[in-house]
Amino acid sequence: MVNQELGRLEEVDLRSVWSDEARDITPWLAEHLDQLSAALGLDLEFIEQEAGVGPFESTFWPKRTTRWS
Repeated sequence: MVNQELGRLEEVDLRSVWSDEARDITPWLAEHLDQLSAALGLDLEFIEQEAGVGPFESTFWPKRTTRWS
Protein backbone atom coordinates (compact mmCIF):
# COMPACT_ATOMS: atom_id res chain seq x y z
CA MET A 1 0.00 0.00 0.00
CA VAL A 2 1.31 3.44 -0.96
CA ASN A 3 1.48 5.87 1.93
CA GLN A 4 -0.24 9.05 0.71
CA GLU A 5 -1.00 12.14 2.68
CA LEU A 6 -4.62 13.24 2.33
CA GLY A 7 -6.08 16.68 2.87
CA ARG A 8 -9.18 17.48 4.90
CA LEU A 9 -12.44 18.83 3.62
CA GLU A 10 -13.58 21.99 5.31
CA GLU A 11 -16.70 24.09 4.98
CA VAL A 12 -16.18 27.52 3.45
CA ASP A 13 -18.49 30.41 2.72
CA LEU A 14 -19.04 30.19 -1.06
CA ARG A 15 -19.24 33.98 -1.33
CA SER A 16 -15.66 34.19 -0.01
CA VAL A 17 -14.53 32.18 -3.07
CA TRP A 18 -17.09 33.30 -5.65
CA SER A 19 -18.51 36.75 -4.99
CA ASP A 20 -20.95 36.87 -7.91
CA GLU A 21 -23.14 33.92 -8.93
CA ALA A 22 -23.58 34.69 -12.63
CA ARG A 23 -19.99 35.79 -13.19
CA ASP A 24 -18.19 33.29 -10.91
CA ILE A 25 -20.20 30.25 -9.77
CA THR A 26 -22.14 29.50 -12.95
CA PRO A 27 -19.09 29.48 -15.28
CA TRP A 28 -17.16 27.36 -12.76
CA LEU A 29 -19.96 24.78 -12.63
CA ALA A 30 -20.14 24.67 -16.43
CA GLU A 31 -16.37 24.15 -16.69
CA HIS A 32 -16.32 21.48 -13.94
CA LEU A 33 -19.46 19.54 -14.84
CA ASP A 34 -17.51 16.28 -14.56
CA GLN A 35 -16.80 16.99 -10.88
CA LEU A 36 -20.44 17.91 -10.22
CA SER A 37 -21.56 14.73 -11.99
CA ALA A 38 -19.23 12.60 -9.87
CA ALA A 39 -20.29 14.29 -6.62
CA LEU A 40 -23.98 13.76 -7.40
CA GLY A 41 -23.51 10.27 -8.85
CA LEU A 42 -25.24 11.34 -12.08
CA ASP A 43 -24.11 11.47 -15.70
CA LEU A 44 -24.72 15.08 -16.72
CA GLU A 45 -24.27 16.85 -20.03
CA PHE A 46 -23.98 20.63 -20.36
CA ILE A 47 -26.93 22.11 -22.28
CA GLU A 48 -26.90 25.86 -21.81
CA GLN A 49 -25.86 28.70 -19.52
CA GLU A 50 -28.14 31.65 -18.73
CA ALA A 51 -31.08 29.99 -20.51
CA GLY A 52 -34.70 31.07 -20.58
CA VAL A 53 -37.00 28.46 -19.01
CA GLY A 54 -40.59 29.59 -19.44
CA PRO A 55 -41.00 32.89 -17.59
CA PHE A 56 -37.80 32.24 -15.60
CA GLU A 57 -34.09 32.22 -16.33
CA SER A 58 -31.89 29.26 -15.44
CA THR A 59 -28.30 30.25 -14.80
CA PHE A 60 -27.05 26.73 -15.44
CA TRP A 61 -28.82 23.95 -17.31
CA PRO A 62 -27.32 20.46 -17.32
CA LYS A 63 -29.13 17.40 -18.69
CA ARG A 64 -29.02 13.94 -17.20
CA THR A 65 -27.76 11.52 -19.85
CA THR A 66 -28.74 8.22 -18.21
CA ARG A 67 -32.12 6.89 -17.16
CA TRP A 68 -33.22 6.37 -13.57
CA SER A 69 -32.70 2.77 -12.54
